[in-house]
Order: sequence, then C-alpha cells, then structure tokens
Amino acid sequence: MGCPNRPYPKLTIELPFAPNCEDHSGIIETQLDRVERKLDTVIKELQMATLNDSALLAAVTNMTTVSTSVITLVQGMAANEANLSSQLADAIASEDPAALAQVQTDMDT
Repeated sequence: MGCPNRPYPKLTIELPFAPNCEDHSGIIETQLDRVERKLDTVIKELQMATLNDSALLAAVTNMTTVSTSVITLVQGMAANEANLSSQLADAIASEDPAALAQVQTDMDT
C-alpha cells in the first residue's frame, strides 16, 4: 500500500466508529489508498514548485549579474569616449601631427 520509500510518516486515520471489518475493511483501505496517493501527488507538486522557484531565483540572479556587467561596460565605454574626445581636442589645439596620429591609433583599438 503506497510508496515504501516516502520521507514522511504513514498516514493513519482513526475512525469515530468501529467498522465491521468483514463488511467495510476493503472499502476503507481503498479510500485510504486514494487519500495517500493524492497526498503523494500534492507533495510532489510542492517539491516541483520549490525547484521551479529555485530555478527562477537563479535565472534572476544571473540576469542581474549580466545587467550589472553591461552597465559597467557601457560606463567604461563612455569614460573611454570622453577621454578620446579630450585627447583629440588637445591634439587639434596643439596642431601636433604625432598627437593626432596617437589619437587615431587609440580610437582604432
């Protein structure tokens, strides 16, 4: 009757009357088996919900990490662009061909 390797205690129901074992024991046992199967199903669904929640949490954590990385990358690109812009302005103002060539090299890498 039921799953022998379940991690929870066996379900026991005390009836408020003494059934006539010869007349009703099979019916009661069948009903108890159905109740136990339904409880097993509920427990399995709860375990799956817990696993799904864990997977969702991991996915959100991963997306947060990726988002943070993208933000850091974009901020770094903006800082690099500002630096190159400043270098270019300085090179133009100094009319130094070597400085212009260096800015060109920095922009290409």
